[in-house]
Amino acid sequence: MITPDSAGLVFFFLFAAVCAVSDLLTLSVHSAVLGTGTLFGILAAAAAGRDLPGILISLLPGLLALLTGWLSPGTIGSGDVWFLLAAGLYLEPGRMAGQLCSAIVLSGVVSLFLVTRGILKGRPGGNRKLPFLFFYFAGAAASELVRIL
Repeated sequence: MITPDSAGLVFFFLFAAVCAVSDLLTLSVHSAVLGTGTLFGILAAAAAGRDLPGILISLLPGLLALLTGWLSPGTIGSGDVWFLLAAGLYLEPGRMAGQLCSAIVLSGVVSLFLVTRGILKGRPGGNRKLPFLFFYFAGAAASELVRIL
């Protein structure tokens, strides 16, 4: 049986997949995609009967990303920030934390690999941009698989 929680999770993963593909291909996500995803997130939160304190806790990663972007421009993309804020509408705090931690670990491992490879090939570091939402989607999928198993 489909519950409001499971329907919201399906919509979240559809939204996350579209954002991940867009971020992977263009290193950006169109504001219409983010706006539509946010609108569905509001509807999903209302349909699931989520309480305001839980929603506010789930919004913390997005709010911290927003603050980071303001304090240190260029460190995090605005699409990433708005995605994290929208994700907070869909996801309970524990699920949000698990997915975000998985994404950070995954992107960190890939970043370390790319930097190490660059150093070994004589091309140190550089200012490369990585599509974080691709890693978020992969981390979220892995996190959900762990939850199921």
